[in-house]
Amino acid sequence: MLALTLALLAAPQTTWYVDSAAPGPGTGTLTDPYSRVDHAVAQPATVDGDTLVLASGSYPAERVLLGSKELTLEAAPGAMPVLQSDGYESLITAGPSSQLTVRGLRFEGPASQGGFPPPRGGAIQASGDGLVVEDCSFAQLRAWEGGAIYSTDTSVTLRRVSVEVTCSADNYGGALWLDAGSVLIEDCDLRGFALYGAGGVVFLEGGTVSIVGSSLSGSAYEHGGTIYTRATSLTLRECDVTGLSREDYFGGGLYQQSGTVTVDTCSFHDCTAIRGGAIWAQGGSLALVDSSFLDNQTRSIVTMGIGGAGAVGCGAALIERCVFARNRATHDPLTEAGAIAGRPTLLHCTFIDNAASAGASDVVFGSLPSTPPALVRGCLFLTSAANQLPLVTGSADLQYNLANRPLPSSTSVLATAQLWADDSFYYLPGSPGIDLLPLSFGTDPDGTPLDAGAYPFDPSYCGPGCDGPLGTVACTALPNTTGVPSSISGLGSTVVAANRVVLNVEDLPSGSFGYFIASQTPAYVPGAGGSSGAICVGGQVLRFNRDVLQPTPNFRNVSFRPLLDDLPGPNVVQPGEQWYFQFWHRDGGPVAPTSNFSPSLSVQF
Repeated sequence: MLALTLALLAAPQTTWYVDSAAPGPGTGTLTDPYSRVDHAVAQPATVDGDTLVLASGSYPAERVLLGSKELTLEAAPGAMPVLQSDGYESLITAGPSSQLTVRGLRFEGPASQGGFPPPRGGAIQASGDGLVVEDCSFAQLRAWEGGAIYSTDTSVTLRRVSVEVTCSADNYGGALWLDAGSVLIEDCDLRGFALYGAGGVVFLEGGTVSIVGSSLSGSAYEHGGTIYTRATSLTLRECDVTGLSREDYFGGGLYQQSGTVTVDTCSFHDCTAIRGGAIWAQGGSLALVDSSFLDNQTRSIVTMGIGGAGAVGCGAALIERCVFARNRATHDPLTEAGAIAGRPTLLHCTFIDNAASAGASDVVFGSLPSTPPALVRGCLFLTSAANQLPLVTGSADLQYNLANRPLPSSTSVLATAQLWADDSFYYLPGSPGIDLLPLSFGTDPDGTPLDAGAYPFDPSYCGPGCDGPLGTVACTALPNTTGVPSSISGLGSTVVAANRVVLNVEDLPSGSFGYFIASQTPAYVPGAGGSSGAICVGGQVLRFNRDVLQPTPNFRNVSFRPLLDDLPGPNVVQPGEQWYFQFWHRDGGPVAPTSNFSPSLSVQF
C-alpha cells in the first residue's frame, strides 16, 4: 500500500537521479538518489518517457532489465558514469516493445575474463521498438555474438559512439551484431575482433543499414575482417575501413554474402585476406563510387589468393570513379589481380602501381559463360617499368582508357606520366586524358567531354612542387564580346627545373578558339593586326599555335601548361629570365569576326 502511494505521488516526475556513491537504495530524487541503475529501472514509479540521470562513478555488476519500458539513461552534465559488467550477463537487456536511449555513458567489462561470456551483447541486448546510443564508449566487453551490442528486429541509431579494440565476440560481430531492423551508424569509431567467427567489427543480417562518417577497424578468424553482411541493404558513406581476415577467408575489409552494398566516398586501406584484400562480394549487388583502395593485399600460406583491393566474385558490380593504388596480390607465384578480380563494370577509375604474381597487375576478368564482356571505360592505368604484367586480362570491352602501356583497344590512348600531376593524378594541361571521351557519354561539370580516370581536370591544381599563385598581371585587357575583359592567372613554381607552370584564362567568349603567345619583352599595342584587343608582348614572340584551345562552354575558360624546356622555336626558359604570357583568341565584332587578347602575365624565373 505504501509503495503504491509513493508511486502515485511520484507519477508526475520524469527525471530520476542515480549516484553509485549514494548510500542507497534511495528514492531517486536529486537529494536522495538511487544507488543502482537496475534498481531505478525496476521501480514501479519509473514509467514510459522517464529519464534516469547518472552521476560520475563506477556502477559494478549492473543487470538492467528494461522490460517493455520506454526510458532514457544519460550522464549528468560533465559526468562520466561507468557501467561495469561481471562478464557473464548483458549490462542492459531491452525486451520486446521497449525503447531505450542512452547518452554519455561508458560500458566496461572485467579486466580479465574466463569461462562463458554473455550469449548476446556484452553491454546491450535489444529486441524492442528502438535503440538510440549517443556519445557513449565501450571497452573490454565480450559476448558470444555482438561483443558490445546485439540487436534484432529493432531500429538502431548510433551517433558518436566509440567501441575499443578490446571488445570481442567469440563467434560473430566483434563489436556489433545487427539482425534486421533499420540502422544508422554516424560519426562513430568502431573496433573489435571475432575470435572464431566472422565480422570483426560488424555482423549484419537483414534490414537496412547506413554507416556514415565513421572509422572501422577489425580482425576476424573467418570472412569479413571488419564487416560481414548477409541479406542486408548496406550503405557505407564517407567511412575509413581497415581489416584483417586472419585465416584463409575472404574480404579483409568487407565480405558480402548477399543483399546490396553501396560504398560511397570511402577509403579501404591496409586490409588483408586470402581473396579480396579489401572487399569480396560472393553474391548480391555491389556498387563502389568515389572511393579509394590503397595498400591492400592478399595473404595465405597454403592457398592461392585472388584480388588485392576488391575481388568481385558472383553478383553484379559497378565500380565508378574509384582509385586503386599500391594493392598487392604477390604472396604466391599463382596469385592474380593486384587490384580487382571478377566481372565488374569499371567507369572512370584510376589504377596506380598495383602488382600481382600472375594474371594482371590491375584487373583480371573472370570468364562466365553466356555473359557479355565486362566494360572498362574512361580509366587511367599507370604501372612502374619493372612491372611487366598486362594491365587487364580476360574478356573485357575496353573503351577510351589512358595508360602508360598499350591496351588492346583502338580507342585507348598511350601517354607518359608527365601529363598528370605526380601523386594525386589530377591532369595537367596538355594531358590526353582531358576530354578523352566522346560527348555521347556525357560531360564534366565544366561542360567539356568526360576525362579519363577518377580525377577530373582541375585548373586550380598543379600538383606537388606547386608553390601556389604565380606571376603578376602586366597589362590590362580590353572588353571582348562577353562585355567584360578576360582575366589571366598562373599557378606553379618559379623554379625552372620544376617545370611546373599552369596558365588559366577566364571570361572568354564561348566557343572561340585561340592559343598562348610568350615573349621576354613587354609591349602594349591596341588594335594590333586589326584586333579589338591589345597585344602586350613584343620583340621575339613565341606562338603556341600547335596547342589550339577552345573555352569550356559553361565556364568560358582555358588552361595550359607550357613546358619550360620545350618552348616553340625551339626555346627554353633559363633561370633569371622574365617571361610574359598572353592568350590570343577569336572574337565576334559589331560588323565582322575579329580577335582579342587576354591580359599578360609576367613571371620572373
